[in-house]
Amino acid sequence: MQNMRNKLIALFLILVFALCAGAAQVEFNGFAVEVPDGWTAQERGTTVVIRANDDSAVVSVTLDTIEGATLKETAEAFAEELGGSKPQFDDGVYRFNFQNEQGVDSVMLISGEGNKFTAVSITGDHPEVGIIVDSLTAK
Repeated sequence: MQNMRNKLIALFLILVFALCAGAAQVEFNGFAVEVPDGWTAQERGTTVVIRANDDSAVVSVTLDTIEGATLKETAEAFAEELGGSKPQFDDGVYRFNFQNEQGVDSVMLISGEGNKFTAVSITGDHPEVGIIVDSLTAK
């Protein structure tokens, strides 16, 4: 009986840990995002860098204002600066591909409203990148 009870307690603790593990919602200046276990988030000025601890992927989120340019011009400027492809517009978002400084394939998504824009850069490949991007919410 004691052995069965210990097994049930162990199973319960494993289930509680599994439910608690996963991701934590973190708030930054202007947005909130889910940061999965095994990832770190660091704020650097107007940019938040969310990095997998195994360095397999990085998601960067930049919130800033557009000074004297349209969203299209801002996307084109980012693409030019990063040596990326021509930005394509679809469903309110400009998207282009580029390679980071280490030659890793990356994608940039830029959206905005009024004089504010959000730029999301995704570098590398990790199954939890979608969780991060899908969880982005304005504050």
